[in-house]
Amino acid sequence: MLNARKGADVPTGTSPSTVRRAGKIDRRLPDTNVKTGQIAGKLDEMPGARRERVSNQFDQLDGSTKNHFKNVDGRYNPASEATDLFENTGPSGRRALNEPTDSDGEAADVLLRMDDAATQWRFTKAYESDAVDSDELGTALRRYDGLDSDGKAEYRRFTETTGNDGVGFVTDLNSDQVSDFFGSACRRAPSVAAPPRFRSDRLHSVAQHDTLALTAGGCADDLSALAKQRYYNNIADAASENSDISASEIFDQVEDVSDADRRRTLKQLFADSGEDGIRLARDMDSGTKEAFLDLGTDNQFGTFNRFDDWRSNVAKSGVDTAEARRYTERVDRAGDHENIDGAEELVKEVADNPTQVPGQSGEAASALRYADNTNRVKMEPGNGEYDLAVTRGGDTEYVEVKTRTRDDVTENWVRGKITDINEKFESAQENGLDIGDRPSDGDSVLELRVPGDSSDLDDVRSTVQNAIEDRNTVHADEIRIVTESGATEIITNPNQ
Repeated sequence: MLNARKGADVPTGTSPSTVRRAGKIDRRLPDTNVKTGQIAGKLDEMPGARRERVSNQFDQLDGSTKNHFKNVDGRYNPASEATDLFENTGPSGRRALNEPTDSDGEAADVLLRMDDAATQWRFTKAYESDAVDSDELGTALRRYDGLDSDGKAEYRRFTETTGNDGVGFVTDLNSDQVSDFFGSACRRAPSVAAPPRFRSDRLHSVAQHDTLALTAGGCADDLSALAKQRYYNNIADAASENSDISASEIFDQVEDVSDADRRRTLKQLFADSGEDGIRLARDMDSGTKEAFLDLGTDNQFGTFNRFDDWRSNVAKSGVDTAEARRYTERVDRAGDHENIDGAEELVKEVADNPTQVPGQSGEAASALRYADNTNRVKMEPGNGEYDLAVTRGGDTEYVEVKTRTRDDVTENWVRGKITDINEKFESAQENGLDIGDRPSDGDSVLELRVPGDSSDLDDVRSTVQNAIEDRNTVHADEIRIVTESGATEIITNPNQ
């Protein structure tokens, strides 16, 4: 029987069986001042099966957990808090609680006293699924507890979106990094609940609390609510699934960008391209990274405004950092060059298709080659025909640029490019160009950009000549071979 002191606060109408369950919990914790009336009231509000599941968890508490309850009994009511924990999380919560009480009482207190059921569930789920071990769980709980109220709200949004990976992500950051990350993580826009990812444990989450919709303090480099969710998802996934990417590295990448606009752009890149963007930005030197993040900010590309898509697709393209650097530098120069019109054409196709990066990089290099020699260059002179219109004095030639990224230049590849320029020539003859002209064979040029330097020209020249001889029709006055180093060889069409 319950004594009068412990039973006096039993809510009116509580069933006798529920009071007996509360008494059983009291007997399991003989050294703790169990407020049985309060616990009985909590149990009485639960469905029968859940009531039994909750009370049974107290039968399986470790000795270290019971001892911890005794030690903290004067500061708060651990048995009552454990009742809430077990209701929210079931056996997972009990197993997660048993671990830190043995060596990390502070973390156990955080888990017990957490006032948000959904976040409490995510911590225990991360431990139960082996996303974090017991030490990492303790670290994550202490990192969470060290945040202010706004930081905790942002952390809840983060783990709501990222699930188990988000809990693990935080364990790789020190306490200052966690405070900085969640204290300045662009919370100007109201947060909206993230849609579940089919690969995520969020599909099994308990109901979300209204606190997840709180609007916290603002910062200069805000992302939209949906972009922030993608950012959180992608950085957590990248750190969880790749041995060469860590949470602290991602944090440092963002923190090292002091300019607010560039920082927003970098986060947007990570939101849109995930691990690809993280690796690309990591491997860029500071000057190239600034140019990459700044591209388009000074309106040198006409009305084109899809630079976030462009940056994302450069990252997804699979080109190495050196090629991404060359492309960025070329496009940046072309956009500012007084002799180049329509530089936006160099970024439009990449914004739609990441596989276009090598080809557009080659076109940018060719455009700069002509423009630097005081020629007037118009990009994409019309109807999708030819890449460049190059004007010298009063004469204009039309240049189709083809870029070979592999080291070997084969006859089959050259023949394919001859077919391409023949088709473009014939289409331009039929439809004209938007500059009001129709090219002739005498002003049609095929420019082949190939790897290597001047030492490679002899082999490439022989290959091109063999390909020309194999074709009855070549609608180009010249085929110009240009190596990556800038060495040039001009082959005149013998049929002209």
